[in-house]
Amino acid sequence: MKFFIDNIWLILLAVVSGGGLLWPALFRSKNTLSTLQATQLLNQDKVTILDVRTDAEFKGGHLKNSKHIPLDQLASRAGEID
Repeated sequence: MKFFIDNIWLILLAVVSGGGLLWPALFRSKNTLSTLQATQLLNQDKVTILDVRTDAEFKGGHLKNSKHIPLDQLASRAGEID
């Protein structure tokens, strides 16, 4: 018991640090996609990448096989998305 009293600040620091590390894992949204999962889906051609940037930004560089529909046209062109 003396150990805990003498080292209370270290124990509290360890508990808070551990909680901070566990927080994202415990409260992760169900609709998230890891970088690895996204890469695998892209490599298997199972996803459509929708690029909503302006024409100039899209011409500056984009992902291969991405679908380009500028954001201001998205409502009227929504039928083009699979």
